[in-house]
Amino acid sequence: MNEVKSLKELKLICFDEIDCADLSQLENLETLYLGADESMSSTNTKLKNTHYLNELKNVNKLYIRCQNDINCEDFAKLENVETLSLDTDGKIIGDEICDMDSLKEITIHETKLSEKVESTLREKGVTIKYEN
Repeated sequence: MNEVKSLKELKLICFDEIDCADLSQLENLETLYLGADESMSSTNTKLKNTHYLNELKNVNKLYIRCQNDINCEDFAKLENVETLSLDTDGKIIGDEICDMDSLKEITIHETKLSEKVESTLREKGVTIKYEN
């Protein structure tokens, strides 16, 4: 297990469910991909216990692709995230993403941020990209 704890990058591709509690001990992780990769046209991946993402303090690139809603509160305490990509068939919930001071770029797929969140992020100099 100690070898796994030292991972810097992890890409979890699953067609069912990913329990984020299982990731909480990967303290050296810098890049995390959750869900399905971009070459897959659709995914049924659901994430659970996403609040455990806040424990991954070294993550600076976070990519989430899932079927269920994404609650920004579940990763907004990450102090080093510079690049964020959110892709969901559901909604993006919460404005806590605005408190992520390290955030430089966010890519949103298939949905939109609220006008308030988008405006606040742009004022902070965050680059926002929308992709379909």
